[in-house]
Amino acid sequence: MELDGTSTIQGGDSAEVGSPAVRSAGDVSKVDRMDGARPDGSPQYGSHLDGAAGNPVNASTGSPPIADLPTASLDVTNRPWRIEQNGIRTVPDSARSGTVWDLFWVWFAANIGILGVVLGAIVLAFGLNLWQSILVIASGTLLSFALVGAFSVAGWHGRAPMMTLSRAVFGIYGNIFPNVVSWVSLVGWETIAVITGTLAMMALFGMYFHLGTILLGAASLLVVAGLSVAFSILGQATLVVVQKWGSYLLGLMTLAVLAEILTKTSFHALAAQHAGSWLDGVLPAFSIVVAGTGLSWANAAGDYSRYTSTTTSRRSVFWAPVAGGSIPLVILMITGVLLGAKDPHIATAANPIAAIQHVLPSWMAVPYLITAAGGLIVEADLSLYSSGLNLLNLFIPLKRYKSVLIDSVFMLGGTVYVVFISSSFFQPFESFILLLGAGLASWAGVFLAGQLRYRAVVAAMPDVPSASTDWGRPQAGHPRLRQVALAGTSSMSTTVAAAASAIPTMQGQSRPQSPVQPSASAIPTTPAVNVLYDGHATSVLVHKGVGWAAVLGWLAGTSIGLLFTTSPFFDGPLAKGIFAQSSLEILVAFLVAALVFLVVARVVRAAEIHDWLA
Repeated sequence: MELDGTSTIQGGDSAEVGSPAVRSAGDVSKVDRMDGARPDGSPQYGSHLDGAAGNPVNASTGSPPIADLPTASLDVTNRPWRIEQNGIRTVPDSARSGTVWDLFWVWFAANIGILGVVLGAIVLAFGLNLWQSILVIASGTLLSFALVGAFSVAGWHGRAPMMTLSRAVFGIYGNIFPNVVSWVSLVGWETIAVITGTLAMMALFGMYFHLGTILLGAASLLVVAGLSVAFSILGQATLVVVQKWGSYLLGLMTLAVLAEILTKTSFHALAAQHAGSWLDGVLPAFSIVVAGTGLSWANAAGDYSRYTSTTTSRRSVFWAPVAGGSIPLVILMITGVLLGAKDPHIATAANPIAAIQHVLPSWMAVPYLITAAGGLIVEADLSLYSSGLNLLNLFIPLKRYKSVLIDSVFMLGGTVYVVFISSSFFQPFESFILLLGAGLASWAGVFLAGQLRYRAVVAAMPDVPSASTDWGRPQAGHPRLRQVALAGTSSMSTTVAAAASAIPTMQGQSRPQSPVQPSASAIPTTPAVNVLYDGHATSVLVHKGVGWAAVLGWLAGTSIGLLFTTSPFFDGPLAKGIFAQSSLEILVAFLVAALVFLVVARVVRAAEIHDWLA
């Protein structure tokens, strides 16, 4: 076999890191390393692909969509205040200029919202004393954001959005179900953030403008939703700037609000509080902190780390989101514990923004409401940006900014209905979004298990200019590369990868006339692995677009998690005792999904499961 004139090693010969040499293994070839790592450990993959596999097969050639190599150039630059052109294709190294501080401020701003105070009051409501509450808040937040940190490393290493990388474990088609759950969850949470922010802005405008509810609500919605949508449309580079300055300004205002709250704290009542039950109090409270902090962001982690520079260390990529998300939340939640000792009703208030405002002096109302609304805007813009990327993963043939506009329609529809038509709809809607937590936790358990056990990070497409759309729509008539697959397993210190079938040489094939032609240097020196974008690719975890072990693990975790779930819609038969008023079903779903995935992947290969089902 030849790769652009470079011979491969046959039989039992080994391949060096970064070498094009592979060894044949029948139907599936193996390589020692396919991550293309540089000597300093930073990743160096093939190149970018302009999106996901749109149509599973190119109708004109019968080949997978990634076989097409478009020849028109594409602007891959990513600058603030300009619309980001990248969709879900992998990011080329030339566009990766992000820093660790960019990651830190992105997650700091996203978690600076005043609603963290309410979560702290909920922790205290489980009957815990001050020290138990601090223990639960610190450990639950750090553990939950450790998941965001780990998935950020996957995004930095794989250079693709989070739910696109999920295809390495689930496959293109197997990833559809968790992707739908992720998309609905993100759209739901961005809607909740905009609803709450609109109500806060209405309270602020109502202090100075005596308008009717309709006009007041419309003006408030225009500000909150307008800014969130605008920032999301512009894209990742703009969001980094917005989140950074949002952290500065809102952080200072939040500190001022918290300082005033502390003056209202009843330290005597806290000191007299007895320790709560470790089983019935600490454990359920811990599960709520985990579910309400980092776990709810796990499905978006890689969306922001994929632009981080390759010179950044893996450890820094991990700790930046952990610190950025944990620091503000721990401070806010501990403040909520202190405030909850004075006013326990904050934990159950229908309008928590108004409940907190009630305990503040009147002169503090303006900075408080600005802080509350601003914190919700810088939370909603991240959810909206990531939900747009999730939509592209569902083979929607649109540019990235258009997918954001579609999600905005759903967000605005939900906000208008709650604010102007039926405020009683808010609680059932929020409960429905919370109900999706079991599906997200199951996905996170499977992906983390795959990341740690198999390191299923795939290499990208050859480094050729691309003019396909953000979702990876194929263009007919271009030279083909046959599918290359990922195979083999490894420990945490190695990357599994493999090449299936031979890759035909590019010499001698007819090419369509085009102003830009891929040169020999554009062809990768290592085989490309396409399980992220090829519906026909096969690997140790994925067969013909489906990662059966992952799918079965996800279904098992989600189903069992729902058995322990309590909601206004139904109560699971096992939702009793400590499960009745907690989020422990999230932890159950996470652990069950990971365990089932590991067992199934260990016992049988994806191809064998596919054959049985066929």
